Parts: sequence; C-alpha cells; structure tokens
Amino acid sequence: MGIRTAGALESEFYEGTVEEIVEYVSQTDPASAAKIQSVEARLASLAQAASDPDKAVEFYQFQSIRAKADELLARELEKRSPDEHQQLIGEWHQTYSIGTAILYHGYNFTGRAVPFTLTWPNFNWWPYDCNDAASSVKGWGVNVLFEHAGYRGRRFYTVGVYAEYPDLRLAGFDNLTSSIIAA
Repeated sequence: MGIRTAGALESEFYEGTVEEIVEYVSQTDPASAAKIQSVEARLASLAQAASDPDKAVEFYQFQSIRAKADELLARELEKRSPDEHQQLIGEWHQTYSIGTAILYHGYNFTGRAVPFTLTWPNFNWWPYDCNDAASSVKGWGVNVLFEHAGYRGRRFYTVGVYAEYPDLRLAGFDNLTSSIIAA
C-alpha cells in the first residue's frame, strides 16, 4: 500500500499500512489524515452494503445519478488544455464540496481525461470505461485508487489540496487502476 502526497511544487511516495499512512499524513495534515480514516470507514460500509443485493443496487443507482455530473465535467475538460483543468476544478470546488481526481490515459496529463467526483467500484462500467488505463493523475483532497474493481488490491492515495502525478510508473501503478474512492 502506498501514498503519494503532494503540494504544488513537491511530491513524495510513502509505503506502509493504512495506520502508518494515517500517522505519516497526520504529522503535516491532520484534516487529510481524518479523511483517510473516513475512507477506511466507508470501505467497511461498502463491503457491508455489497453483501445486501438491495443496498448494492441502491448504491449503484445513486452513484449513476452522480456520474452524470462527471460526464458533464468530462465534456468541459475536453474543451480545455490539461493546464486549464486545475482552474476548472478549482471553480467547481468553490461551489461544491467534492473530492476530485482526473485520471489521464497518457503520461504528463495527456490523452483522455476521466474525472471522478465520486466513489466508483468498477471502471469498466458506464460512463467511465477506463479500466487499467490511467498513466497520470491530478487529485484534490483525498482520493484512493485501487488496483482492482470492488476496492480491492493495492492502493494509491493522493493527498493534498492539489496533487499531481505525471507518471504512475514511478509508483508501480501505471495502467492498473480499476476503482476509486473520492473523499
């Protein structure tokens, strides 16, 4: 399990257990550490909901409605350069309280840009269709990328007001992401 933490000018990679990552992040950013803990609590809730077919369907229906906003955001991103993506998301954050990650199919924020403002269990599903395709990522707040669908496998945390990772090969996470939790 690893974490990438970043500010506008620096980033670092840290590997450890969830508890170690929370401790590490809490030294510089207690609010983000609390968000990581809330992600872990949400994971437990999602696991419980997945065992109940009715709750699983309700969860997906609700997330599908929210995914329409991501579709609109993706259309806006297509009209702009990767450098303008940060400004657009910043504008959205002035109005909405959302976690956000943009996964790019190419290195250095090139190729198809796929925005996530929600938790999504399987990148093969509509409207994202981007399983195992991310090579770079920009993140706002705390986002957890998972190696496998259903929030399983290795994790890659993006933590910070704004964090960017132009090459996921450096973290051993290139073309592996299959689900996400945005906090």
